[in-house]
Amino acid sequence: MRKLILDVGNTRTKFAVFDGDVLAESGFLKGSAAERPDHIARMYGPFYSTMLASVTSGEIVTGSELFGNVVRMRSGMKLPVKITYKTPETLGSDRLANVVGAWKINPERTTLVIDAGTCIKYDLLIAGTEYPGGIISPGIAMRFKSMNRYTDKLPSLKPEPEIPPLVGQSTEGSMRSGVVNGARAEARGLFEQFNTLYKELDIILTGGDAGLFEGMVKSAIFVAPTLTLTGLKVILDHND
Repeated sequence: MRKLILDVGNTRTKFAVFDGDVLAESGFLKGSAAERPDHIARMYGPFYSTMLASVTSGEIVTGSELFGNVVRMRSGMKLPVKITYKTPETLGSDRLANVVGAWKINPERTTLVIDAGTCIKYDLLIAGTEYPGGIISPGIAMRFKSMNRYTDKLPSLKPEPEIPPLVGQSTEGSMRSGVVNGARAEARGLFEQFNTLYKELDIILTGGDAGLFEGMVKSAIFVAPTLTLTGLKVILDHND
């Protein structure tokens, strides 16, 4: 049974095509006519159903029958985990999908999901059954932008895939160390705090900057680039 997942963000849209539980294809839609969802539907469809998770109010899925039953991500959906977050109506679909994806990948385990994207999000799944919430912190690019924006002389820098030396020997090097090594130290410290409360805590890393956080602690770490898409597929299965 073929299903389509569309995760619409502020700057780009991720898509995934699933054949049953197997991820057959995934990628990004850049907005050109040849890469809009209707083109994906013509290439890989027809689909039994489509999950649409969007941070925007725009309509990107047409009325084509190729999309099948279109399910929109919303508050109050059926889920395989218990949500004890106090304001579930404010919960971002990416955070919820990440936790459900962690349940799919790492069932029955207590897992800390670290999503290193625009923001760095830490979300806790307790014993594979309960999601109480987590932490939201500025992302790598956001930290660089803030230093440039709120000072007169610090330059505008973009993230790089390498972990910089701890001691920066130039202004740029010092900024890179402060942002990347600072974020890693933050993540390590938060993990240690979580680990005092929940023993044998596993970590799942996802997001565009996930590579910067590998190897920061001696713990079971899984890197899952498609975690959000996997979680949305599971949510679709429970609500289709």
